Amino acid sequence: RPQNAMAANINEVDGPPKYAGPSAAASGDVSTLLEKDGEDESLRKYKEQLLGAAAKGDLGDASDPRKVIVTEFRVMFNGATPDLVFTLDNPAGMMILTQAGMTIKEGVEYKFRLSFRVQHQILAGLKFMNRTKKMGMTNSDELMIGSYPPQSAPHVFECICCERRRC
Repeated sequence: RPQNAMAANINEVDGPPKYAGPSAAASGDVSTLLEKDGEDESLRKYKEQLLGAAAKGDLGDASDPRKVIVTEFRVMFNGATPDLVFTLDNPAGMMILTQAGMTIKEGVEYKFRLSFRVQHQILAGLKFMNRTKKMGMTNSDELMIGSYPPQSAPHVFECICCERRRC
């Protein structure tokens, strides 16, 4: 594996965030959700506010069957270290991240930003899963990112600051 000259420890990412799948109760068709309790004006306005562009019919690219498209994964460091940026909306970008991984020096503070689009229906329970390896030891982390309505514009999730710790 290629190693960044600034670091001796490797933090590997197995790939983009993995979609855990919708729960039957939480996800669903946007039009069905809007029609339900349609006679209650305040509830209708509340749903439209929560659904944003999806309430106006923006459900993403109808010709693309994918429900979630991760467009960018960015690791941002405190200090002079430049950001690590992975463009993941194409197979080449995915291959670069999965094959090369990434290197983060132990003790460095960082946070990550995830940009993704949701299409067709409400996405409930998106999780970010990360596996760190160091000298044969593995540490896995899972973070619930949340639920999102479909829209053409990307959603952006930014985590709180983290510190690269020992496995």
